[in-house]
Amino acid sequence: LRGEFMRTLQRFWEVLCYAGTTSEEYACILPDIRKNNYKRIRIFSCIAIVFLMAMTVVTYVEQSLKFRYQIYLGFAIAIAVILCADLFCAKRFSIVIKPLIVLFDIILYLMAIVIGIYENPEQTAGTFLAFLLVLPLLFIMRPIENLLMIAVFDMLFIIASHQEKAIELFR
Repeated sequence: LRGEFMRTLQRFWEVLCYAGTTSEEYACILPDIRKNNYKRIRIFSCIAIVFLMAMTVVTYVEQSLKFRYQIYLGFAIAIAVILCADLFCAKRFSIVIKPLIVLFDIILYLMAIVIGIYENPEQTAGTFLAFLLVLPLLFIMRPIENLLMIAVFDMLFIIASHQEKAIELFR
């Protein structure tokens, strides 16, 4: 019984850390993962900057939303910094890709929290939930890394929403 439990625990750990492969198999495909993520961060950063700049213009022009344009502009600048780091460093130093991906995800999770909670305090925060579902699909990461990111930002969201949202939204 103990041996079966240990094998089950080992398989669970391999799923969390290596997506069901062994550590040796994962090490073999890691260069391909880095190459794939290298392409993806450039594409997703450009798309995010375009959309954030469009939102900056829309919120600046629309009088009722004028106070919000700084948020979108700030997030666009943060992602532009990630794109610049990718363009200048990631090709020469492949180890830089992983931290850039994590930073990219952190920025988008924070943006979802800010927009979903602080910009719309009297509405439900669907923005965060949408980002929570989509962000793990953007890059190839270990399942445990995605789970940890979701857990951390879910806790931040719960804490922030409990402090900012009207209590009626939780019923």
